[in-house]
Amino acid sequence: MNKTIAVDIVLLPPKEIWEWAVQLSKEIGSNSERAEFLDNTHLPHITLVQAYVKQDDSEKINHTIEEILKHFSTLSLIVEEIISEGSWVAFRINKTEELMKLHINLVDAIQEYEQDLSRDAFILDSGEKVTDFAVNWVNNFRKNVSYNNFIPHITLGKNYEPEQMKPKNFTVDRLAVCHLGNHCTCRKILKEWRLSE
Repeated sequence: MNKTIAVDIVLLPPKEIWEWAVQLSKEIGSNSERAEFLDNTHLPHITLVQAYVKQDDSEKINHTIEEILKHFSTLSLIVEEIISEGSWVAFRINKTEELMKLHINLVDAIQEYEQDLSRDAFILDSGEKVTDFAVNWVNNFRKNVSYNNFIPHITLGKNYEPEQMKPKNFTVDRLAVCHLGNHCTCRKILKEWRLSE
């Protein structure tokens, strides 16, 4: 059966940023009525594209990504600050020219594979129901948060007063296609690449 799945093409942060995000996520979760931690099954990430695609198109999509990545190398980025958007809290990442170019290339290339929304497209825990927010966010990603509306970030959690911090430089060399879970979490890496130096 050619199932529709919700995917997220992401940059995976290096160890120090990964661990910092996970630690802050736990602190945020401990102060929230509804704990949603980052961990090894809810991966810290910088989203580049989200879409509904057919599982049978995975090889074509992976080949398309590989061709795009031939023109990109590791990315030097900065965690600029911790921001609050509605009830969500995140690291804001600087929008470099190369990061924007990678985002646009991927959004443009994935368009031909995009499918209609599906509530069955997500990885869910036993008894869990996907939220309307997640379903609609993926469905409207291109229209609402791509191109000029793209804000690179790493989501940390919900309902937390952002703290002051010094900007932190880091280098990203991992890009992955992940299967999305509820709340647009990255639950499972389907394919991963290393960016050349």
